[in-house]
Amino acid sequence: MAESILADAGILGQSCRDLSDLLLELACGAGAAVITEEVFKGGDIRSLSAWLEAQPSWSDFPIILLTRQGGGPERSRQALDLMDLLRNVTFLERPFHPTTLIAVVQTALRSRRRQYDARTRLEALSAATAAAAAAQAAAEQANRSKSHVLAAASHDLRQPLQSLFLLTGKLAAGSLGPPERETVDNLGRALAAMKVLLDAMLDVSKLDAGIVAVSRRDIRVSDLLNDIAASYRDRALQQKLDLRVVSCSAVVHSDAALLARILRNYVENALRYTRRGRVLVGCRRRGGHLLIQVTDTGIGIPAEKQREIFEEYVQVDNSARDREQGLGLGLAIVRRISELLAHPVSVRSELGRGSTFAVAVPLAAAPAMAAPPLPEPDAPQPWRLVLVIDDDALVLMGLVAMLERWGARTLSASSGLEAVEKLRGSTTLPDLIIADYRLRRGETGFAAIDGVRRAAGHPIPALLLTGDTAPDILRDARSRDLRLLHKPVSPADLRRALANRWE
Repeated sequence: MAESILADAGILGQSCRDLSDLLLELACGAGAAVITEEVFKGGDIRSLSAWLEAQPSWSDFPIILLTRQGGGPERSRQALDLMDLLRNVTFLERPFHPTTLIAVVQTALRSRRRQYDARTRLEALSAATAAAAAAQAAAEQANRSKSHVLAAASHDLRQPLQSLFLLTGKLAAGSLGPPERETVDNLGRALAAMKVLLDAMLDVSKLDAGIVAVSRRDIRVSDLLNDIAASYRDRALQQKLDLRVVSCSAVVHSDAALLARILRNYVENALRYTRRGRVLVGCRRRGGHLLIQVTDTGIGIPAEKQREIFEEYVQVDNSARDREQGLGLGLAIVRRISELLAHPVSVRSELGRGSTFAVAVPLAAAPAMAAPPLPEPDAPQPWRLVLVIDDDALVLMGLVAMLERWGARTLSASSGLEAVEKLRGSTTLPDLIIADYRLRRGETGFAAIDGVRRAAGHPIPALLLTGDTAPDILRDARSRDLRLLHKPVSPADLRRALANRWE
């Protein structure tokens, strides 16, 4: 009778003889079920209850249960039990008016359609979430790949550059006439410029590796600004620019070296892109922060580029890729440092009129006490014998020549095994090991140093030279408390490292 009433209302139905038939139809798909209570007398309701329990989270299958008069949950304990088992159940007592049955079934079907709509939305949301996760994973992988490529390229460039540094240093120490001296000086300046570019790449690798330690303290801003003025005054005069640094008595809480790096990169950019006029460095208080600003009258930045300029290799007005204007890493380093310090950075610019770059630094809670003077570095320790390990013959020759010119005796080897053999043939243990990181046949400088130390029976102090900027190498060296020097190492850098290696 119920099937006939629903059919007259245009609702298609399928009759089932028992619960087993019902479960088969449910497996094929149904919008709702109309069940008489007599079906449950002698029938096993557990299979239906298990099917309902196994529904996905979006589904709550509607059931209309036709009961005898007085069989509803208000007066029947059995009906209450069925409510728990059947979950989304509507009780309809017989006799009922046909329109009541039609209305109840139509309501159940609308509810079921809403459930299917919810499923569609959930699937779309799940797909979007998966796509977003995949995109994030791809971006992270691309960033890791970029860092590895950057590190490998940096290593390949630094290795021959190290040879040039050492050989140029040897030339500069000789007797040269004025033309030759000028050529050597120009070569030195070109190598120094290349080193600046590679060091910028190294800074990016260090920041991406998360190994840059932050040391926060109260800082007098006047000290930072005085250093800026002293460092860039001559360069500004050469460019016929007016560099003005406005005094500031504020005290901020930050990392002095990292904050200075942000400001220096700002000033470097201002001087690079300002052809006439001035560069102004000043401060403004903003609540609990000090806004340190660098304003120039340079070329300005188009509005559509102002977000991009904090990304790697983005430069304004350098379509010719003039390397004297850098690699476009300065502001990328600023962004990374600002994130590390939680110091927001910003830019305001008008094309053709100039730019203002700013960093917001927290003000110190109280005036800082006078900082104690830094101790003078220890005087260079006398070293008699230096063991040098490098598989590049040119670098090895250059290092040995430089060390011997400084008065040291040397042992040289191209591998850790050869170094141990040389050590066994020597009557004196080396005072210092200088080893390259990448040696032949996959050997590392870490392994070579460890082998020499084991053969010597004590931890000989060591310096590790590398052209590799991979984050894992930087972390490994840091964990070993090993002094790391990145190629190209200039003669002055090496001599300072030797003098301060115990600091």
